[in-house]
Amino acid sequence: MLSPLAILLAGSLMLPIADPAQVKGCSARKPFKTEIQIDLDIPETRYDFSMTRKNLTEGQVELTTAWKSEHEDHVWASSDLSVEGLARGGMGVMSASQFIGVPYDKYGMYYCPYVKKLIVSVHYNTKIFVAREHKKGTCDFSATLAHEEQHHQINVDTVSEVMMRLEKDLPEIISYMERRYVPRAEVENGAMNLQAGLEDALKIYSEHMFKEMSKRNAVLDSPEEYQRVAAQCPR
Repeated sequence: MLSPLAILLAGSLMLPIADPAQVKGCSARKPFKTEIQIDLDIPETRYDFSMTRKNLTEGQVELTTAWKSEHEDHVWASSDLSVEGLARGGMGVMSASQFIGVPYDKYGMYYCPYVKKLIVSVHYNTKIFVAREHKKGTCDFSATLAHEEQHHQINVDTVSEVMMRLEKDLPEIISYMERRYVPRAEVENGAMNLQAGLEDALKIYSEHMFKEMSKRNAVLDSPEEYQRVAAQCPR
């Protein structure tokens, strides 16, 4: 039976540590390959052009303050900044897994807990805001929207890249966790340890994903980029 795992956004990788006698134990004897499935769902971008510049700015005080602290030469205070547009993303990561125990010795005293199947489902969506002072069809509207679309693309590319890396790394991660055999009476506990290890691994990749998004978006939100956007629409 598939058992759902709730994925959080923080944690450390805690994998079973095999003793020397088990280093090439269960992993070397595994009679099948784990079925791994990565499902990435990115629906159409949603848009909201109804909020005022004041509404958007008031909702992003932390963001504007942080930007000011990093670019002190370009603004006198965070109050000098106004949010003309915003790309707000949301993401959910869930997984389902199936485990099986296979006898390690001919007497059935020890068993190897294996991950039979793992499904990781990732849902990412974006809502883009443009201040309603910028009317559709104007240069300011188009320039602001284009900038926010870049943020959306950065996030989509980051999610896709990290999920591809996860899919590539999972066989090795799972193989590492599966090295240890356990007494027959502890097969269920062994499966629970595998489940916990998978959860921790997914937490690490999720955390890395968000850090990478923040880093890449910060590069885009440079004073030079803001000047470039403003220069597109001469006053």
